[in-house]
Amino acid sequence: MKQVETEVPTPVEGVGENEEPRRAVHIKYPMEYKSLLDIIARGIRNLVVYNRGNTTYIRPVKILRAAFFERGFPKVYALPIVFSQVRFVLERLKEEGLVDKADGYYTLSNASPLWSIARKSTPQELAEFLWELTMEG
Repeated sequence: MKQVETEVPTPVEGVGENEEPRRAVHIKYPMEYKSLLDIIARGIRNLVVYNRGNTTYIRPVKILRAAFFERGFPKVYALPIVFSQVRFVLERLKEEGLVDKADGYYTLSNASPLWSIARKSTPQELAEFLWELTMEG
């Protein structure tokens, strides 16, 4: 009896076994305010440290994505209340003069004191700074 050799089909890139599972972070709510500040601090720090220019444009969703991008999570899903809380922190930073707002975006330039604080500190130290800033008023 003859054995027939079957050809194994060559894998197509992006289909079947070669396709990587899509990974995303789902931020649960309610959460502690300090936990949210840790996420915001990690996001701001990553945006500043990995920035190649003089200014970074910030939106709440960009901060949340940047906080988890190093860990391999390119997408972030959260309830609208989480984005509102991130926006509240950005508004407090704007009131203190640490960020500017132009055309719906918050801008953080390298001339801002927040830039040097974010670059030189750990995410925990930056979260403590944000805690003191948002809870004083």
